[in-house]
Amino acid sequence: AGTKRSHPGLRRVCEGLENGVTAVLSPVIATLEPPISIANEFACKGLDWLETAFPVLHTPTEQLVASAKTKMAELQDLVSVAANAPADCVSLGVSWLAARLEGAQDRGRPLVDRAVETALATSEALVDRMLPPAED
Repeated sequence: AGTKRSHPGLRRVCEGLENGVTAVLSPVIATLEPPISIANEFACKGLDWLETAFPVLHTPTEQLVASAKTKMAELQDLVSVAANAPADCVSLGVSWLAARLEGAQDRGRPLVDRAVETALATSEALVDRMLPPAED
């Protein structure tokens, strides 16, 4: 626009070219405008449907990336728990068995002590009965 104003000769040439192009393209534009308008309307309706069907399209990219990272971390935690569960189960079972055996030992020890004391008392009684009394 600035060049056309500063040079009158160039302005006349440019205006002539513009008028010629407008005259040639006017019938083409008039012919193509209705189909283009219909295609534009369908495209707008399709985009409106996409926006309502997929509200994620309105979500900022940074928020989508952060959400995806969070979900990946949660999945990683779940996989880790699932992978470690058998080892944890075995460890828990071994600990439980060791505690039960230790408890059985603690309960069995007094029984063994009483049985030994009873056996000693019985053997002393038998010895006293079989052997003659000691002379003082």
